[in-house]
Amino acid sequence: MKLITSYFTYALSIFIFVCTNATYANMNTDTQQKKEKEIIHQLFGIREFQPPLNSAMSQAISVSEFNQIVKSVIDQLGELKTVNSKPPSFELEFERGKAIVQIGLDSEDRIAGFRILNVSEGSKKLPEILESIKALPGDTSFYIAKDGNPLYTHRENDQLQCASSYKVALLKALEQKIAKTDLTWETVVKIEESHLSYPTGIMHQWPIDSPLTLHTAATLMMSLSDNTAADLIHSIVDKEDLNKLLPDNREFLTSRQYFYLSNPFNDKARQQYLSKNDKWQSLANERVSTNHDPKIEFYDDVGWYASTKQLSNIMDSIDDPSFLQVIQPPFSLEGIEQAAFKGGESPSVLSSVFQFKLQGVQYVVSFNWNNKAEPVDRLEFFSLIRDMVTALVEQESS
Repeated sequence: MKLITSYFTYALSIFIFVCTNATYANMNTDTQQKKEKEIIHQLFGIREFQPPLNSAMSQAISVSEFNQIVKSVIDQLGELKTVNSKPPSFELEFERGKAIVQIGLDSEDRIAGFRILNVSEGSKKLPEILESIKALPGDTSFYIAKDGNPLYTHRENDQLQCASSYKVALLKALEQKIAKTDLTWETVVKIEESHLSYPTGIMHQWPIDSPLTLHTAATLMMSLSDNTAADLIHSIVDKEDLNKLLPDNREFLTSRQYFYLSNPFNDKARQQYLSKNDKWQSLANERVSTNHDPKIEFYDDVGWYASTKQLSNIMDSIDDPSFLQVIQPPFSLEGIEQAAFKGGESPSVLSSVFQFKLQGVQYVVSFNWNNKAEPVDRLEFFSLIRDMVTALVEQESS
């Protein structure tokens, strides 16, 4: 089965988060909260309800895709029972669990932003959750460690595609480059044409020769998963360091090269790449038009490969985790400290690595899921991560 899709479908931030340029209107007023609550009731409680998306939101996600997200929550948790306001979020109680939802409306009460933070089905013990991961279709791997020592593992050495999670290796390689050269985080670099890639991110829209510091580039790469920032950093770091961090890649691709080779219309270049014929590089590095989303197909021989153990170890080795703390994981948890998160997704691939501290002890949870036969379930993936971490926190706190 071929899976051809617009990459943008897989690039709506991390998890189910669509935020347009529209400004949320009077978000904290009682009147606005009542209207938001009413729309949430309609979204999750009325069949065939047509969500009032504003124009910018409609460009990011279709009504049918939006309804499918809502339906997947209802299918998992059952009938909506109550909606409780807990600013800036709403807690939804269903027959079989709960969900935390954030919604933003524009001045005409149309949906301008929508985020599902938590989806939980009651309380499950960690071993039960891990067994359900093992039973997922396709290939799965997880690695859970405490202060660097493994607690739970499953195929932790398997090399699976990890999509944008590879950027933790780029960040570590940049730290290594700065440590052994005259470069600093304040060093100013410029965007070159060869760095331009496709979204996610914002830097692909910046003019050529725009100056920025390495600190800014790294922050955008980790917080927005900015692909142009990643390719800029890729051009600076030592390839030997990248290969040592993730040695099982045929070639450590830039995101621009990945998009080119994953386009089914560029099969000739992909075959050259697989046969180690360097002619593919001149084609893949041609100037790109970032005004449209590329079409990409899942190939199990094109992408970035990492084991969950490698991703966890790289995360633990990063000297300054603040880059990874800018964006929080797509769920909220109480009692944890210094949460650092990086996720990645592409057709048939979902990956994440999550580091946090609990009572001063450092934990890391890494989870990869690949499925060549059909799209992986994003909602289920991130629900499982949240359940894993929640159960781990409860277990370690008891």
